[in-house]
Amino acid sequence: MNKKRYFLLFWLIIFFSCRLQAPHTLFSDALDDKSINDNWRTKPNNFTMLQDSSTVYSLKPMQPDSNFILPWVADSTWSNYRIEVEMLYPDSIRSGFVGIDYYIQPDGISSCNLGLFVGGDSTTVRHFETSAHFGKTNTCWKLWPLSQKPISMINNNWMKWRLDIGTDVINVFVNNDSTPVYTSYNLPYSSGGIRFWQYYGAAYIKNLKITKLEHSVEPVLKDTWSKIDPQKSIKQWNISSVITDPDFTFSPKNDI
Repeated sequence: MNKKRYFLLFWLIIFFSCRLQAPHTLFSDALDDKSINDNWRTKPNNFTMLQDSSTVYSLKPMQPDSNFILPWVADSTWSNYRIEVEMLYPDSIRSGFVGIDYYIQPDGISSCNLGLFVGGDSTTVRHFETSAHFGKTNTCWKLWPLSQKPISMINNNWMKWRLDIGTDVINVFVNNDSTPVYTSYNLPYSSGGIRFWQYYGAAYIKNLKITKLEHSVEPVLKDTWSKIDPQKSIKQWNISSVITDPDFTFSPKNDI
């Protein structure tokens, strides 16, 4: 083999080695109570052993203001990342919402939010929905910000969540599907960490992994708000008080 071919082969090896490199892991924790990651800001401390003898983190129903003491990890440099996690919703406590706060801000409270209603029976139609937290007092929703596709849930079966989060858009996938069930636009934040979240809901959680995405996140599903007149208030984030905090004041922004 002549020198030119050796040279070409060398660079082809380098090229494909770079392409096959594993994504950069920002954070991971099996949530099995064996090796808790030291980088948690608030460490998980509520674990349960299941019938198969595996140990997992147990998220129990609590008052909404208890969310701020749930496990969370944050880094202000995190942006354009992927969250992968598995959740199971026990038959014994099927009520309320569970989910993930992401892009948590330096105050440890303000964030974007993704939630899923886990109450009802196996025939209940479920959708993801998004909101945002602005301090302890206010949680903000767009009117009916439901996922474009319904979620199929089987009682007492693990569901894989995958969140691909960009600077202003999120695509949500379940159970290794190649097409998302939800694309949400106009995120109010573009960097920060994550936290588990519940609203009178319960879940078992395991195998959390957060990786840096090397490509920008592009929306996949149609923006259901795209035809709404941007001058109408329906396009704006709407404010509803969930937690009473008389010392907190908030000035809403238009069309955040």
